[in-house]
This record gives sequence, C-alpha cells and structure tokens, in this order.
Amino acid sequence: MNDYMLQTKMPDHAITRQDILDLVRESEPEFREGQMKRLLANLIETSKIEHVGHNRYRKIMKTVNKAKYENRYSETALKIIAIMEEEFPLVDYRIWELSWLNEFVNHQLGRNYIFLEVEKDGCEFIFDRMMSDFAGKVLLRPDQNQVTRYGVNDSIIIDRLVSESPKGKTEVYYLSPEKLVVDLFANKRLKGMLSMGDYPEALEAVFTVYEVDQVKMFRYARRRNKEKELKEFLLSKTKVELR
Repeated sequence: MNDYMLQTKMPDHAITRQDILDLVRESEPEFREGQMKRLLANLIETSKIEHVGHNRYRKIMKTVNKAKYENRYSETALKIIAIMEEEFPLVDYRIWELSWLNEFVNHQLGRNYIFLEVEKDGCEFIFDRMMSDFAGKVLLRPDQNQVTRYGVNDSIIIDRLVSESPKGKTEVYYLSPEKLVVDLFANKRLKGMLSMGDYPEALEAVFTVYEVDQVKMFRYARRRNKEKELKEFLLSKTKVELR
C-alpha cells in the first residue's frame, strides 16, 4: 500500500499506531511491526499524517481555496535583498516588514519597520554592511525602548535568526505564515508594537485566508518555547480549528 492509499483509508479522527498497522496489513499481511517506525516517520515528513498526542496520529486534510502567503517588499527591502543575495549568498536569513500586518489588524500601524533576521554569526558584519548604505536607519538587536527612541520609518532591525525557523515557500527568505503566527507571541518587539486586542481577529484572518502548516507551526513554537501559550490562546481566544 502506498502512502497516498493509506492516507485515504484513514478516518478523519485520530487513531493509534496499532490502528495504522492494521490498515496496512489489510493490503500487506506480511508487513512487520518493526517497519512501523520508518513508515510513520515518512508519513509525517511528507505531511500525510501528523502526531497529535501520545500514540495518536491523524491524517492531514488538504487545504482548499486558500492562498499561499506572500507579500510585496518595499524598495528599501528589495535593496537589502539584493545586497544579501550578491554579497552574502551563503548566509541564511529571513526578511519581512511590519506594515504587512496591517492586512490583519484593526489598529493600523503608522510606521514601518523592516526585520532582517540572519544566522547568528552574521549579525555583526551584516550590520556594518547595511550601515554603509542605510546610515541612521539600522538597529542591531535593539530592545523595545531603543526602537521607540531611535527608530524611524523603514528602520532596519537586524536580529539573530532562530534555528529551525520556517522557510518561505517561494524563496527561503520569505516570511512564512507559520513563522508569523509564532513570532506574534515570541518576538518581544512585536508585542510592544501591536495591541493584544487585535490578536484574535488577526490570527483568525491568517488561518482563514492562507495555508498554515500546523505541524510546522507547532514545531517552531516548541523551538521558541511558545507551544503551550500559542495553543491555549488559539483554543480559548479564537475560532481557529486545531488539527
């Protein structure tokens, strides 16, 4: 039985490892229990199923009529991307803009900031490079007070890229919706720039309009130590359906 056929035979509710083994053996009676670890790992890796609790697995329903999250970069951001791609092609980074959140929040943000997150060893020399082209507009790992005091419109905030940060679908450096959702809780600067009162409606809008891989999202949330907070907020404050 191939992975797709197994996925279609699974019920919509969560089932156990033994249940999956029984489904496989309906078509392949000789399938051994010792092969299950590899099978489950492959099904999870290819987004056929997700692990939803101790010995509980559920097939991933295909998202329909939802857009892939992408956005338009400002002229300043495009210049930054050109520098990164030409001069630092081996550096992993993500870049996105605060103004993009105006799509989701009621209280519109009047000032834009450009977040440039780069792998740990690149922060210092990329800050120096950006200063040569954007003097007076670059902040290196500032706290919220420094952002308020020294930030101007289109300020570039350089920070460390957290390992295992989700990648964009079209370009690695794009902001993925999974990263956006988690960073609303994990990025202290965002908490200082946004009203928590906007969070429920904003999150519902993200999940309604765009494809969000919840497995990827919660994996990243665990990396940021925000899985419990995020899950509790989504369950208690929003109508987002968690799989």
